[in-house]
Amino acid sequence: MENLGNKISEYRKQLDLTQKDLGDKLNVSPQAVSKWENGQAEPDASTIKKLCEIFKISTDELLGNDPPVKEIAITAAPVQPVVERVVQPVVQPVVERVVEQKIINGYCEECKKPVGPNEYVVTHSGRGGSIQHIYCNECNEKRIRSARIYAYDEFKRQNKKSLILGSLIALGVTALFCIMFMVIIKLEPLWATGLIAVGVFICWLAFGIQVFWEDSVVPDIFFFFLKSFTFPGVIFTLDLDGIIFLILVKVGGAILCAILSVIVFLFGLLFTPIASIFILPFAAIKRAFEGRSLKKAAN
Repeated sequence: MENLGNKISEYRKQLDLTQKDLGDKLNVSPQAVSKWENGQAEPDASTIKKLCEIFKISTDELLGNDPPVKEIAITAAPVQPVVERVVQPVVQPVVERVVEQKIINGYCEECKKPVGPNEYVVTHSGRGGSIQHIYCNECNEKRIRSARIYAYDEFKRQNKKSLILGSLIALGVTALFCIMFMVIIKLEPLWATGLIAVGVFICWLAFGIQVFWEDSVVPDIFFFFLKSFTFPGVIFTLDLDGIIFLILVKVGGAILCAILSVIVFLFGLLFTPIASIFILPFAAIKRAFEGRSLKKAAN
């Protein structure tokens, strides 16, 4: 058993295979291969056959058996037959193993296999400079596929989040408008309040959904109105009247700027949800095509 383990180790190293690589080809664990090579266990007959196919050798060569003896009966005379035992040597084919000289650029960060010049070297740029990550072809394909699956899952999570939070925002704003029209303004008849509530809900639902989309222009429109006005500098004299004039102008300017900022903000609250209704169909079509492409890439 120990001799068989040594031969398995020798042939595996000649093919530049790790215990994990050989185990993957045989559908066994690397620990099983290690036990074979250390003489702690012995592969079964079907596994020995697969090993011979992988190593491209005969079973006798792997097991170290002696070549078979072939018996030939030769008749010397018709009266007195003599059976002679003739040993015919069996010439076994010589398997030439050409070990390819492989240029190694490094080792894969995932499976630790040697990586040649035609395999992937991924470079990431960061604050500390460029960082190289080396992957073999198989691990790089798995890495790309995982990234595509993550992107598609993130896209679906973002859609779900925008729908839930957008609905909550629309319901909250609609409730405030209903309270204002029914309690404060006391709008009559009642169906007018309901009609306005439906319109407010639709506008703010379109706004709430799109505000959480990364590729939507609605957040840019909304933040455009979130600006504060500043009063320009004032020229004054260094006397009592000039200082009083400066204080009055600065206070009055600050109040004026605050009023203008609030007016612009309120206009944005009115304009952005209405604009969101007209933007929503185009943004939804664009997002549908994006989701379709991400799903296709993930599959």
